[in-house]
Amino acid sequence: MDTPISAKPPANKIGKKLCEALDGIKADGSFAAFANLLQPALKPIRVHDVGHVTYPLQETTARQLIEKARQAPYGKGSETFVDTSVRNTWELDAAQLDLDPKWGATINVACKWVAHKLGITAPVTAELYKMLIYGKGAMFKPHTDTEKIPGMFGTLVIGLPSAHQGGDLVVKHRDVTKIFKTSETQPSMACWFSDVTHEVLPVTSGIRWVLTFNLAISQQVQRPSAAMNEPGLDGVRNALHAWLESRRPSSTDKEPDHLYYMLDHTYTEANLSLHSLKSADLTRMRCLKDVCDSENVSLFLGVLEKKEHGGCDKDGFDNYGHRRWGYDEDGEDEGEDEYGEEGGNDEWHSFYDVYETDFSIKRLVTTDGQTLRENMELREGDVEKNLIQDYEDPFENAARGEEDYTGFTGNEVCNMPSLSSYEANDSVPLGSLSDTLVPVGGLSPSRLVSPKPPGFNEQLALQFVAAVLEHREYELFGKSLKWFKTKLGAPLFELVRKAAAEDSFDFTKIKDSLAQNLALHAVGNRMQLLTVLGVPSKTPHNTQIIKWAAEEVVPASIEACLGPKATIACGSAIVTMVKEYHDIEYLKTRLIPAIEKQVALTPFALSALMRIVSVFDEAITVELCEPLLRSALDILSVTKLRTKEAAEVEYNASKTRSYSWRDMGTVRNCAHQHPEMYINAELLAHCLARCVQLKWDDLARRLSLKVVSEIAQVPPAEYHYLWIPFVRELISKLDSVDVPLSTPRYQQVALAIFEAYLEKQVGKEPTGEQDYSGQGPRTWQFSAAEKRRRHVEGYVSGLPLRCQCQTHAQGSPYTLIVTKKVDTGAKAKKDWTDRFSQAWDEFSKFDQGKLKVLLGDDFEKITSMRHLRLNQGEGSGKRAPPKGTVDGAQVAGAKRKAEE
Repeated sequence: MDTPISAKPPANKIGKKLCEALDGIKADGSFAAFANLLQPALKPIRVHDVGHVTYPLQETTARQLIEKARQAPYGKGSETFVDTSVRNTWELDAAQLDLDPKWGATINVACKWVAHKLGITAPVTAELYKMLIYGKGAMFKPHTDTEKIPGMFGTLVIGLPSAHQGGDLVVKHRDVTKIFKTSETQPSMACWFSDVTHEVLPVTSGIRWVLTFNLAISQQVQRPSAAMNEPGLDGVRNALHAWLESRRPSSTDKEPDHLYYMLDHTYTEANLSLHSLKSADLTRMRCLKDVCDSENVSLFLGVLEKKEHGGCDKDGFDNYGHRRWGYDEDGEDEGEDEYGEEGGNDEWHSFYDVYETDFSIKRLVTTDGQTLRENMELREGDVEKNLIQDYEDPFENAARGEEDYTGFTGNEVCNMPSLSSYEANDSVPLGSLSDTLVPVGGLSPSRLVSPKPPGFNEQLALQFVAAVLEHREYELFGKSLKWFKTKLGAPLFELVRKAAAEDSFDFTKIKDSLAQNLALHAVGNRMQLLTVLGVPSKTPHNTQIIKWAAEEVVPASIEACLGPKATIACGSAIVTMVKEYHDIEYLKTRLIPAIEKQVALTPFALSALMRIVSVFDEAITVELCEPLLRSALDILSVTKLRTKEAAEVEYNASKTRSYSWRDMGTVRNCAHQHPEMYINAELLAHCLARCVQLKWDDLARRLSLKVVSEIAQVPPAEYHYLWIPFVRELISKLDSVDVPLSTPRYQQVALAIFEAYLEKQVGKEPTGEQDYSGQGPRTWQFSAAEKRRRHVEGYVSGLPLRCQCQTHAQGSPYTLIVTKKVDTGAKAKKDWTDRFSQAWDEFSKFDQGKLKVLLGDDFEKITSMRHLRLNQGEGSGKRAPPKGTVDGAQVAGAKRKAEE
């Protein structure tokens, strides 16, 4: 394990050196780790003189925080300096912060994660240290941490939600570097030992916002460090280098093309993956994977099976049989407990002659657990030749697991396999594809016509396709895509792009097969795949692909959009395709008629029309889009617009809720089954703002009127997922087109949405006591079969009163007795409090200054919600404009008030 980097072992000792290097790795953890932190784990933070800070961080709030912060210093020796060329960030001390008590659970989880990732067995504690704010250009050059509290061994950083680019955290130890991208993973947590060098790269935009904690353990135990935790990788790297050198064509002393290494523990086939490994197995394989990744070597995990057939004795008779050896799932020898003298199985047979021994890999997987092959037979001598451990028989000490025995029956012999489960790691150099595929399953082009092998997966399919393209097997390419029966996705198109870049490649010979595969994807994803393919780039080798996209892909995609399931994503994507591959005449003659046919699918139509408005000339936009948008808004039903999130909430609730027979049809036809009606707040707000910008005042009025007149009838969940976000988006969009938020029309839209939300979703605060027991009969009896009794029980459980249901088991059918009980209203009170708190959180997400302008005199009433509380009155402020009007336009069904 301590072999110098320059010392490479001779070829005949490569296996031994690799084994020694792996056996010498004892450490349990890494020097640094990074992970996503679930958003619900983040609880409120209160900053002194600023107040509660909401997620994600807003620019105005960030400025308030910076006003209360100071420029962060850095230490050098025993001195402390402030130098923005070394460290340019703002900090607030822990004394300026109040964490919600629920943060305790989050920090406890983080500490357990730290212990697991860094390989620490002692309890870990975390003490809040700073809040750091990195603006544009902020950074912290490479440094190590100093001890700040007794027992400190490292640092924990929790990245809080805040949009930014750059600001990557780079941690280094010896020759290993890890980069943690906090801009892409939010919220996040990272940890490292104090002796690890780390830096924060410059933030290029936005604000990086984090909490830092000092990590410590008891002073009674040795303080851990990266140096103590470092596994010896030099020996592993040297051995792999030597192995790869021996595999070169010029080498005269070739090593095997794949190697096996037996793990210490035994694992079930079902959960075999790198993550499922235990103790030293996990550490060794992580280290080996790191080296393999850097050396372009593949690492696999597998279950090795030994089958032994032969004749055995029993009670003086000659017989044929077989036996199995094995370990239990935890790797402990069960021979004594289960099969020994103390009541175990004493029926094992001994072979007097072994006439056949076979080895196979029962299941071969990638390190993330994806199955590559199953029941893969190994060549004779393969294990002995390629096993790097010095085992004469790796199954020698394995306890017996199973036996199947059959005596003589005429001339018949029953041969059944025996099993001893060990784990093997099959390392394969990624040279040519044929060298890689044969060891992992013997797959070759000639076998493609055979039945699909069990456990075959996408990764191996892509390797095969790459080989087919490399060897210009055009017909085989089409057969392979049909045989795999999978989309394969962006990696397939990347392979085609690389192949098509070569002059010798004829794209026309695979275009039909590729079009069939592309048709498996939704229209909304096809433009992304074309981009992966390298078009619309106008390079010479793309000429054939561009022609194919224009003449075949675009018309087929337009045809697909004429179906009943055209979605919001389809609308934007198909316009982008037409823009990239065709001219304005094609837009007029082919796409616009298709949109006109689908104008009743509001999300698709609005998405397509808004995309046309964005990418085509304004004069064309007015001519083509205004009439279609008018038709779409005339057909629009606000109550039918759904978001995917709310539909899934409703669908999941329907699976556990009891319904009467008359409701079942509604449940079966819920919006979860109609994705063509999914829309989002951004598109609606964009549509309204564009109407204003293009001076389509009548269309803006129509859309506003629709919202105000129908908002009270929308499904309750949509207030949170669609309409409250719509108001937030509307504020942003109106600002972008310089429309005052005090414009009466948009004030009325926002007020109608908020009032409907508070009335329909939040509701009035319930009284503390609701007693239904004295109203009507106290008990009710119902004789019915079991299925109907259960249905009644489920229905009653959803009523706003507490009942006890009992079955009287006499007579036929049995009788269900329902007894009313006193309902204290505690559940109703709790449910309302939860809804009230959720509404409070929703209002806190708005820029309060802009919201005040938008709501005008009703701001205090809406945001305080005092009128919903018991004995709180209606609040202050002027009376809101009549709900039934928008800019003086009368809503159907609403009475017109007399002029004052």
